[in-house]
Amino acid sequence: MKSQTYEYYFVSGLGTHGLTADSSGTLISLHVAMKNELQRHVEVYKQALHKLEELSSVTVNQDPASSSHQRLLALSHADVERRLIDNKSLLTIVDKPALRQLPTLVSSLSARVESDKAVLACVGQIKRSDPTLDLSDTRLVV
Repeated sequence: MKSQTYEYYFVSGLGTHGLTADSSGTLISLHVAMKNELQRHVEVYKQALHKLEELSSVTVNQDPASSSHQRLLALSHADVERRLIDNKSLLTIVDKPALRQLPTLVSSLSARVESDKAVLACVGQIKRSDPTLDLSDTRLVV
């Protein structure tokens, strides 16, 4: 019974190490998918920083009093239109469906780390339960 339990951990823990789909649906390794996704994020963040620098006359060193409730009540139609255009252009840069894969990739990576930890804990438990076993040449692949 014990060997079946250990076998289950080996199979379930190591079975998650395969390919993952990138944002286009192509199957690639998790590390390559994470690298590609992080590069996309870096590029988008650079674009967003550039856009914020363009808007700096509005957003940087702005007196907090100018954003007060009274100031907001005094906004003109043109002020609201300008703010909408500025905010929409910034939102368009950072709110991209292609950037929504990172949490999934991080979750997959986390699950793989936890699975590997569980497998290694099982190996450690087997070694402790029977110190005469030589597991140095044991392959932990399915």
